[in-house]
Amino acid sequence: MKGMILGFFLLVAIVLGGSFKFVKNFKEDGFVYTIGKAAINDNKFTGVAYQIHTNSKLYKIAFFWDGKQELTEYRWFMTGKKWFEKEFKSGIEHGSTKIWFQSGKVQELKNHMNGKRHGAIWGWHANGVVSNYHVFKEGKQVVSKSFISDGKPFYNYLTKDNKPVGIQGVKFCNTRR
Repeated sequence: MKGMILGFFLLVAIVLGGSFKFVKNFKEDGFVYTIGKAAINDNKFTGVAYQIHTNSKLYKIAFFWDGKQELTEYRWFMTGKKWFEKEFKSGIEHGSTKIWFQSGKVQELKNHMNGKRHGAIWGWHANGVVSNYHVFKEGKQVVSKSFISDGKPFYNYLTKDNKPVGIQGVKFCNTRR
């Protein structure tokens, strides 16, 4: 998969000619990165940026066009197992984010729309039990539920006027909005 991604960007580099700075290390002198944006020597960066673990394995790869992060950012544990995927569009989080435990089990799934959390967010404990469930609508949280590792509720509330409505440690609240 990593080879396919790099191969695609090599093809883009050939098509675009000299305007494409193919691969830069996040730690390279002059490279400045903030979430969703990158520049090198004060110029907007177009290309692929990467970062390596101390054991020489790939840690992170991200794609930029005209200084804005695009497509999916990937990260791996030092073992080489996938840890993280996050989608970007025009420098902002847009699409899904997936996070895994080192075991390979899914730890969290969430979505963003135009830089704001949107839709359901699911989280799991390492034992596979749901740890949390949240619902966001255009960046505003409307539901929040959390569970301890045996599946019992830790908190559960709805949000009304940006304030939580519910009680910690009880069964799901039936509060009407």
